Amino acid sequence: MKIVLVMQEPTAQETVELMALGVCGIVTRSIAPDLLVRCIHKVYSGETWLDSRGVNWVIEAYRAQASQLTSPRQRIRLSPKELQIIAA
Repeated sequence: MKIVLVMQEPTAQETVELMALGVCGIVTRSIAPDLLVRCIHKVYSGETWLDSRGVNWVIEAYRAQASQLTSPRQRIRLSPKELQIIAA
């Protein structure tokens, strides 16, 4: 099933979450009828439909996730007492 949501004004968080859940298109209620028809045709043919703001939000979320995965994790430092317990 391919879903196109018509929403009042989606936020960045809503847009990213909805796309992660598998929504194929998000449009606002103020969309012109001819654009809505184009959106439905594009989604039906397998494409994704977002306005430029939604695309930017999804890309930023992807970049943030990628930077978290590639950034070095902090090492946990053990206290001298914890090191003694492990050594025993």
